[in-house]
Amino acid sequence: MNRKQRRQQATLQPRQVTAPAFQPTANATAVEAALAGAIQALPAGQLERARSIFRSVLKAQPSNHVALHHLGVIELQAGRHEAAVDLIGKAIALKPDYAEAHNNLGNAFAIQGKHEEAATSYQKAIALKPDNAKAYGNLGVLRTNQDKPEEAVAEFRKAIALAPNVAQVHNNLGTALITQGKLGEAIRSLQTAVALKPDYAEAHYNLGKAVKTQGRLVEAVACYRKAIAFEPDFIEAYNNLGIALNDQGMHEQAIVSFQEAVAVRPDSAEAHRSLGAALNAHGRLDEAVESHQKAIALKPDFAAAHSDLGLALESQGQLEAALECYRKAIALKPDYAAAHNNLGVALESQGQLEAALACYQKAIALDPVCAATHYAHARRHSFFPGDPEIAKLHKLVKLEGLSEADKSPVFYALGKAHDDIDRYAEAFSYYSTANEQMARQGDFDPSRHHKEILEIKDLFRERRGSADQNAGDAEHVVPIFVVGMSRAGKTSVESILAQHEAVCGVGESKELHGVVKAVLHKYPMSTSFPEYMNLLSEDQIREIGKMYMGNIAKYSPDSRWFSSTLPGNYQFIGLILKVLPMAKIIYCRRDPMDHCLFVYFSQYEHGHDYSYDLCHLALYYTDYHDLMAHWQKLYGDWILTVRYEDLVRHPAETSARIYEFCGLDYDPAAISHAFTTDEIGHSRHYEPYLDTLRQALGDLAK
Repeated sequence: MNRKQRRQQATLQPRQVTAPAFQPTANATAVEAALAGAIQALPAGQLERARSIFRSVLKAQPSNHVALHHLGVIELQAGRHEAAVDLIGKAIALKPDYAEAHNNLGNAFAIQGKHEEAATSYQKAIALKPDNAKAYGNLGVLRTNQDKPEEAVAEFRKAIALAPNVAQVHNNLGTALITQGKLGEAIRSLQTAVALKPDYAEAHYNLGKAVKTQGRLVEAVACYRKAIAFEPDFIEAYNNLGIALNDQGMHEQAIVSFQEAVAVRPDSAEAHRSLGAALNAHGRLDEAVESHQKAIALKPDFAAAHSDLGLALESQGQLEAALECYRKAIALKPDYAAAHNNLGVALESQGQLEAALACYQKAIALDPVCAATHYAHARRHSFFPGDPEIAKLHKLVKLEGLSEADKSPVFYALGKAHDDIDRYAEAFSYYSTANEQMARQGDFDPSRHHKEILEIKDLFRERRGSADQNAGDAEHVVPIFVVGMSRAGKTSVESILAQHEAVCGVGESKELHGVVKAVLHKYPMSTSFPEYMNLLSEDQIREIGKMYMGNIAKYSPDSRWFSSTLPGNYQFIGLILKVLPMAKIIYCRRDPMDHCLFVYFSQYEHGHDYSYDLCHLALYYTDYHDLMAHWQKLYGDWILTVRYEDLVRHPAETSARIYEFCGLDYDPAAISHAFTTDEIGHSRHYEPYLDTLRQALGDLAK
């Protein structure tokens, strides 16, 4: 019986007493007294003494069914399951109407995974004693473990009707209702459990899971903290607390929670994996990779850890290593939908669109209700009128129990589908619904963002000289930062660069920000940008540059140029050119109305809360445009502007200009282009719905 199963067992414990001594020569009255004392001593933990008494009774009375039964219970608690079945079975053979023995025989079978035998035993116990609340409760646990939640709920309700004050049964009913997606009922059952037993850690934990599923993250955090307070080694509670904190954007606190889980159980591969995921989300990439590697060392066949290691490596820009991890995860667990999805995303970032689409299709086949994969698939699938994929999306969005957070990717996918078939009014309606749902989870403050942009401009009022013109071995390695907001054409520019044999594309690598955080943490100092720019010494700036160049060169030792496309890098151009004076900056931009529209039509995992409201999006875009104009004024000779429209209409000429700027030899025959002009002017289809965007953009929309 695992930890969860032990917690679920809804047994009623007798009071604790001390077992009297027993002599085999004693009379019948003495036997009865000894049996009673030994039975009541079991919950006191006096197992050896009770065992000794039961054995002595059996020497005197070999056919004593009570002694046989309870000796079997002791064997069950000691983990000797076969012996337990044998002893309890003998007791039942002697007394076939022994309801309690049938119930405990069911427990022994359940622990062994013999579900049908267990069910038969519980049902016999109930037939013999119809008011047997324990047997109903245990049968409910069995049905839960058999993945039969409806039957489990029915059994738990019967148990509660007979014994309404058993907290464990209310907890078990709550977990079964969660499985059914009946969160309101589940929460009421779990609240009853903690009211009956305030220090019930498992119930607090399950209540946290239920309210989190409803998106009530603050309440979930409180529940997990209570579970930990009552049971300090509750590793699952630490993990879920970390996840809930991470979902709130409280990454540092999440990391602390996962670190506590690792401290509680250093040999838990799952705890190391969770810590790695949090570190990756926070940009502490080397530590994230190390945590995932520890998880794999503890459990080499841990497919999820291999897949998450791939995510961390991909964040570092190590795309080939990431692909290897995803494929390893799939080899270990061919039905692991998340790994197929992650492989698809990585392949898509390399421009392998057909292969990516195949991965998404495989992931959907394995997990038809994974909304995120349906969205990824929709981005690359060309929908047509009557496409059965559209019907699948409609069916998915109506699925009972699907949370709002899971519905939003489906609405984005439906928006894309209807855009493809030129039904623009319906498309915009779906996109609007998706963004409204995402906005409820976001926290974008336009005035705060505007203040942050002003602070960056104020700090970089003048062109700042670099710490060392030779930092990072400029003669041999050239970092290229392709900057701009999402959907500006950065990936297309990187695909052009990556066609050169000397260029390694590292995608949306967070390596630079990971290095900066590592240096700031080392000394330590504020991690708030741009504040820390005034705190860094010339030596520390040089350290950041050299550490970054050393790290990125490991990705492809034979490459001299490395291109990165992380969207948020446009805010850090002053920092980039301070620590990496050899860097090249390529600024991607496009028509503001088209640009904002396609950002509004995209779903992001994190970091783009501005995109869910057209007014907020316009204000963000205005600040973005203003900052880029500021950087161009200061560092114009280090920045090449590439317009999306030029890139797709005149790819050869634009590619030649990019290569010349970066110092690369351009061979038109070696560069292939596969661009479409379909997105240019696409906003004209949505003119009736874009007044708010146009007005907020002002002159930029003209």
